[in-house]
Amino acid sequence: MKIRKLFLISIITLFSSVLSGCWNIKEVQDTYYVAALGMDYKDGKYIAYAQLLDFSNVARLEGARPDKQPPVWIGRGEGITMTEALNQLYKDAQQRLFWGHVSTLILSNKLLKQDIKTSIV
Repeated sequence: MKIRKLFLISIITLFSSVLSGCWNIKEVQDTYYVAALGMDYKDGKYIAYAQLLDFSNVARLEGARPDKQPPVWIGRGEGITMTEALNQLYKDAQQRLFWGHVSTLILSNKLLKQDIKTSIV
């Protein structure tokens, strides 16, 4: 009985030490940050443009000051609805997108003339 308890405690200790840690951490250099979003309507399709900031060069410096600005990328997605256009941005992005820093939203005149309520599906 004593050996069973000792074995069970050792297994629980082993699993708790192996399973704890940073296995699901999202690093700065593995994420694109969306700073601006533009929406347009052309030829029956919605087009989404996103300005993406890439901090992969800055994150690798480890305390040193960067000598240049981080690169800026422009992503483009299009679809029949606004949701499809934004989902296309996810598919085409090579890394994870983070939408928490969107500070600019640009909507075209053609988009504003459309019935937006039916296009957000």
